[in-house]
Amino acid sequence: MKFRGKMAFAPWESTRGEKNRSARLSEDDVRAIRASKLPSAKLAKKYGICVPYVGQIKRRKRWGHVQ
Repeated sequence: MKFRGKMAFAPWESTRGEKNRSARLSEDDVRAIRASKLPSAKLAKKYGICVPYVGQIKRRKRWGHVQ
């Protein structure tokens, strides 16, 4: 059983991106969002995220580790 709290995961394990259990996007989704020319509102609806989050992904403020 995994404990919830400060040490819910081993410090050497990464919980970035897809490994985070609350992640709604995959790394392939992030690459598709960055390459897309569609408006942010349509992308947000397609992937089930909010419009400002799409902008943050495109500006690499979120999911910056994905190339």
